[in-house]
Amino acid sequence: MKDASFTYSRFFSLTMLSGVAGLAGIVTLLVTSLANEHQEADKHVQYEMENISRLLDERILATVQKVDLILRELQSHVRPNDMRLSRKKDSRRAKELHTLLKSQLETVPEVSVLQLTNANGDLIYSSVAQLPHINISDRYHFTRHRDDPAAGLVIFPPVISRTTGKWVLVLTRRLNSEDGSFAGVANAVLDMERFQSLFNTLNLDTHGSIALYDRDLHLAARFPPSEKDMGKVISGLFFEKFLNQSMKQGVYHAKSSVDGIKRLFSFRQVGDLPLIITVGIAEEDYLAVWHRHIWQYSVGAAIFCLLVIFFRLHQQRLEEALRQDEVRFRYMLETSPIAVRIASLSGHKVLFANQRYAELIDAIPDQTIGVDPKIYYSQPQDYEDALQSLSRGERVTNKLVELLMPGGQLKWALASYLNLKFGNEPAVLGWFYDITERKVAEEKIRLLAFYDTLTELPNRRLLNDRLGQAMVASKRSGRYGALMFLDLDNFKSLNDTHGHGAGDLLLIEVAHRISSCVREMDTVSRFGGDEYAVVLSELNSDKDKSIVEAGIVAEKIRVTLAAPYLLKILQEDKSECTVEHHCTSSIGVVLFFNHDASMEAVLKCADIAMYQAKEAGRNLVRFNELKT
Repeated sequence: MKDASFTYSRFFSLTMLSGVAGLAGIVTLLVTSLANEHQEADKHVQYEMENISRLLDERILATVQKVDLILRELQSHVRPNDMRLSRKKDSRRAKELHTLLKSQLETVPEVSVLQLTNANGDLIYSSVAQLPHINISDRYHFTRHRDDPAAGLVIFPPVISRTTGKWVLVLTRRLNSEDGSFAGVANAVLDMERFQSLFNTLNLDTHGSIALYDRDLHLAARFPPSEKDMGKVISGLFFEKFLNQSMKQGVYHAKSSVDGIKRLFSFRQVGDLPLIITVGIAEEDYLAVWHRHIWQYSVGAAIFCLLVIFFRLHQQRLEEALRQDEVRFRYMLETSPIAVRIASLSGHKVLFANQRYAELIDAIPDQTIGVDPKIYYSQPQDYEDALQSLSRGERVTNKLVELLMPGGQLKWALASYLNLKFGNEPAVLGWFYDITERKVAEEKIRLLAFYDTLTELPNRRLLNDRLGQAMVASKRSGRYGALMFLDLDNFKSLNDTHGHGAGDLLLIEVAHRISSCVREMDTVSRFGGDEYAVVLSELNSDKDKSIVEAGIVAEKIRVTLAAPYLLKILQEDKSECTVEHHCTSSIGVVLFFNHDASMEAVLKCADIAMYQAKEAGRNLVRFNELKT
């Protein structure tokens, strides 16, 4: 009995030592997994926010550039004598200028009002039908242009418009008399509600935020809205110190100065403009799963500790305690929130699998026992590599594996492996953390970065890439390619009459119609607003024939887009009505060949051709030729 007691005692000691070592290994594995999960969550959110802030930067910069182009055109169209006329609305010249200002609004939906003020600050021309009596001689942008002839484009801090009564950003350029003296100011009023509506379309979880500031940190637009802070200088903004160091973009953790919520922020200066965009995702949102896992892992570790302590207190009943411990250990694995699998090292057969593992591979738990675990890997070599690493004494943690389901579906998991003995047989314990949803989310982020969210067409960034590929292919094949720019001629009136929901339906239908007119190898892109672009590749090696081919496609698109649109609109009373809308397009076309010109030159040439079509009466196709 003494020998038996000694044997049991020694066996218990070895078992306890193994249990403590196993617990330490599991705790180490869990801590490592949690640390890596936190790092991955931070990296994932940072990548998502940088993409969103970059997209918003491009969108806002494009809007400001369009507005500046309009203001420059007004500088060239407005005559010095126009600024000396009276406010009479019935004068011929006043009507011409009103029509000019109103037509320019169609190209930039974000602009709510275009207006001209004379040298005294009096509003004398406006795109608004009822010309209000307004004087802006006290506004900063007026005095800046009056006192500084070289001021260029001036962006006024956010202010409540005296014309619309809403929060706006005002972009202005100076108007000169014949002798170069100050004659007045051309004003473009950007409605901040449009930007807040844009911010609202982006999914940043429950407590996310997007904000637009000017360089002096006045709040111009924000989602969720904060009316009490609009137009005010927001103090304590963390990114201010980065701006003072001449940094134009960055990522940081901080508590919001507006609502006090702690977020991970990405900030970016909009081009070289005095505007800053910030995108923030709350830590309580993107780390929610991580916090839940801490609790789950702690519970699992606590259960394991209790099992070891319980085993120690029942030393006198060693054999029964060993059996009980095995039952409890199996129960812990079976109820673990993490997918767990134990496979034999020699026979490559599954010895144990919990419910979470069966759910991971879309199988019934009993059907997983005795099966070769490699059949669930899309790349079986991944499992062989893990076994080889374990045989060399290396740790294998958070290894990304692609799992193949019985129905052919793919899932992704972070797998960790550990050598152990199961029923006196050498085995491998595997933990699997399902990250399929994260991979799907990353794919959605990729689509957000390269595709237009409304029409699902390639966006401007992907268009540039496709155009570059087409130009390289042209040089390789000796065939011409073509780039088309299309602009809708009667889009703004639909938005004004039936709202932006109707406009969105029209933009989607236009995308479908254009796509139906081109080959699968060609690229159709939404360039921005109501502008689209088409890249035709692999045309003829003969220039004249290529012009004919491109012209046929352009004319087909023009005719297709001119057909009436039947749009089903949901009204305020939830009833549906059908609206018939007529909308034509102005199309500019340019051929490119053998990489003879830069991509920027091709884009500019197509844009000029499109505006030539507009100026010639719209609903037309115009070709432009690259100058080499």
